[in-house]
Amino acid sequence: MNIYINKKIVIIGAGKTGLSCINFFRKKKINVKIMDIRKNTEIKNRIPKGVIYQFGSLNNKWIMESNLIVLSPGVPIGTPIIQKALCKGIEIIGDIEIFCKEVKKPIIAITGTNGKTTVTKIVGNIIKSSKLKVGIGGNIGKPALNLLYKKYDIYVLEISSFQLETTKSLKATVAVVLNLQKNHIDRYNSFKQYCKSKLKIFSKAKICIFNKNEKKTWPKKFKNVHYKCFGIDSGEYRFDTKSKSFLISGKKFLDLHDLKLKGVHNYVNILAAIAVADSIGIPTYISMKSVKKIKNISNRFQFIGKKMGATWINDSKSTNISSTLSAIKSIDSRSKIYLILGGKNKSSGFSALKKVIEKKNVQLCCFGTDGIKFSKLKKNSFLCNSLEECINFIRKRLNNGEIVLFSPACSSFDQFENFAHRGNIFLKLYKSI
Repeated sequence: MNIYINKKIVIIGAGKTGLSCINFFRKKKINVKIMDIRKNTEIKNRIPKGVIYQFGSLNNKWIMESNLIVLSPGVPIGTPIIQKALCKGIEIIGDIEIFCKEVKKPIIAITGTNGKTTVTKIVGNIIKSSKLKVGIGGNIGKPALNLLYKKYDIYVLEISSFQLETTKSLKATVAVVLNLQKNHIDRYNSFKQYCKSKLKIFSKAKICIFNKNEKKTWPKKFKNVHYKCFGIDSGEYRFDTKSKSFLISGKKFLDLHDLKLKGVHNYVNILAAIAVADSIGIPTYISMKSVKKIKNISNRFQFIGKKMGATWINDSKSTNISSTLSAIKSIDSRSKIYLILGGKNKSSGFSALKKVIEKKNVQLCCFGTDGIKFSKLKKNSFLCNSLEECINFIRKRLNNGEIVLFSPACSSFDQFENFAHRGNIFLKLYKSI
């Protein structure tokens, strides 16, 4: 049954998610309108013929005359006209809500401030190695709705807090909250509101997996729901810092030296992924075999090589301060670190970052919209106009054994298309040296 017949549907946001929504409704022969505040000509060219659109501003008349609004995650639900529509009783949903109403197969839903992309990829790889057909997407890679056009046995979705705001039909077979740090301060009135949005992922889930080290991630207890936890020196799935090994219920199953993926934050990610795999019946030996093969993940504490005697690390995915803190803490070395920071800040935690920087031998190189704010964290910081200028500053001063860490702690949209584009530019600059 087509539940969208006779609906007056407006899609707000014409990025990847918005376009996936257009294609979904067109396949169901449902007419929609789409709008975006951007005037980008490239976006206009992606709109299929016959679809009514408006760019450059929101069309308030279309919004208030609709009875179903599909909101892209990049559009704040707090936008005044969206709030006005809510008050009028107009239904507002997102792509994940549509997806959940369409699929019958199990869904693994993963969220958290940091690490969710990595865990989604690790879980996806483990499931592939078990010979199941898995659809991977959501907030990364393919939009969820684009997964509907192939047959899969199971889905693994990375879901953002913004997507969870407009989702009520998610009944995850396994739901995971990896961590919760102050983030998206431009979209939420408080950290409590942000956490509440993230924890919605546990609603109606059969199995809830959480971080034992972070009480904020703990779900409420419900009947007929199973719970698993992971952590550092804590939890059912744990990394033991003394023995440098991975344990499940006290029994060792993996040694640190077996892994190619480095960084304490990645050890936590691996634990979460294996907890998920166990939850859906994949034997631990299959998970172990898969995890051992995983090398660097692009833009995520990625060792890109050595040049001028220094180690270069691309951590462009660090779009908030807590992620950058994890990256710095994962460097077990007394060598000098050239830390490249900057972009558009969307998180708090400057004092915590300052403490960590002061404890290590760090030279700050800052750029972007909020580069000046970060440059004030330490004396003798270097403030640049661009990433290229940062690299030129560093290359003139590098010595053997030093480390260049590109972990911006900010969103990329001031100078780049996204974090991946930013990471690619860093890689090109590295190769040009």
